[in-house]
Amino acid sequence: MTLSEGSVRVGARRGALDSYQQSFVEAYERYYTKVFAYTYSRVGNVELAKDLTAEVFVKAYAKGHSLRESAAYAT
Repeated sequence: MTLSEGSVRVGARRGALDSYQQSFVEAYERYYTKVFAYTYSRVGNVELAKDLTAEVFVKAYAKGHSLRESAAYAT
């Protein structure tokens, strides 16, 4: 899944993002499918899995400033 804003892809605007935001966008694009699949396998409901996956990324974004390096998003 790719983040988008209107008809313009966020990837096209990465130059304007700071390194933290860019790391988050990359982690979101890389891990969304895996996090969603795991969540869905646990709850068995697509809509609930989407909501829970969104919560995971909201928390990751909010607490991500405390990470020493962007590679820590994998965990």
